[in-house]
Amino acid sequence: MGKLRPREWYDAAYTQSASYRLPADEAPWGPLWRAALSRIPADARVLDLGCGPGHLAELWAAAGRAGTWCGVDFSEVAIAAARRRVANATFVCADVFSDGAELLTGDFTCVVATEVLEHVEDDLGLLARLPASRRVVMTLPSKDSAGHVRHFDSVALVRARYERAIEIEEAVRVGQWFLVAGRIRSGTELLLWRALHRSNWTKPLRGGVGARSPAARTPLGWRASFRASVVRTPSISRRASRGRRR
Repeated sequence: MGKLRPREWYDAAYTQSASYRLPADEAPWGPLWRAALSRIPADARVLDLGCGPGHLAELWAAAGRAGTWCGVDFSEVAIAAARRRVANATFVCADVFSDGAELLTGDFTCVVATEVLEHVEDDLGLLARLPASRRVVMTLPSKDSAGHVRHFDSVALVRARYERAIEIEEAVRVGQWFLVAGRIRSGTELLLWRALHRSNWTKPLRGGVGARSPAARTPLGWRASFRASVVRTPSISRRASRGRRR
């Protein structure tokens, strides 16, 4: 298993790897980038988290889309490369966990996180800070690497981890990666999820192991479980009844 890496490690990786200097269509991730782009609305105002050297933005620009693109990465080397690669997009060097946190609530309609969440420990916390109902397109690895703090063995495990923060519309395998598309859940939905899966929410999830509740393994299972819990849990039932009488 890999581990959390500092900014300098990524600067060195972007400097030394020839793959990052290739055009997007020739890079090893080309098929994944194209699959991700096809899930992004044509007129979207995109926030690209961990944009790296701008490969996905390059494909977006080549497609002549009408929206806007803002990429953010904490690697100065990556941002410099992205600015050289794509002239009609905005790229910001910042860490969204600190000095770039305000970017998460900006005026965007779609957030992209391709090959990013496996590099951060608080992936669920990051998603929880995004505005509700925003479209999200993200990719995740099936293989370990030096900078990965988790990877996944199946679509089921991807769903189990991320359905708590995202209403997943699609989760598929693309080569050696997983592609997820959906929308950020509202605060109310998150509260309901936490109430139903309290032990799984509070315990750190490691590797590709997702929530242990069976409801977490189906896209809408948490809703059915909540409805059942209203019947089973007297305190919730009484509150629901008082609300109806008003």
